[in-house]
Amino acid sequence: MLRARFAYAGKWQNADVGFDWLNVRHMRKCWRDKDIREKIEITQTYWEGSPPNQYPPEERLTLFAFDPDDSGEIYLMWPKSGKSEPRVWRSSAQHCNEFETLRAYVCGLLSQRNRVSR
Repeated sequence: MLRARFAYAGKWQNADVGFDWLNVRHMRKCWRDKDIREKIEITQTYWEGSPPNQYPPEERLTLFAFDPDDSGEIYLMWPKSGKSEPRVWRSSAQHCNEFETLRAYVCGLLSQRNRVSR
């Protein structure tokens, strides 16, 4: 699923309400961005159980998306071995959701949008 997502689109603005999904180049570059790095370090330090708190940044953790106007973040959490797909962790306004795969996350988005549009 992840390979298909990047084959289809690079950076995707407002892919999830308020969140911009990053392209691969931006994912690599974000660890060097001062503002993003500071945001990640705050999450790592003060939110016990958050992906930056549990997983080594840049090693098994990828910032997949962020909300440029808020403190929301979406991470890909890579397994040590075995599975090829990472887990997805989405946080916004002190609330978080975890998904087993990117497919589960996208299905959740579509389900949510279908409920809202009715």
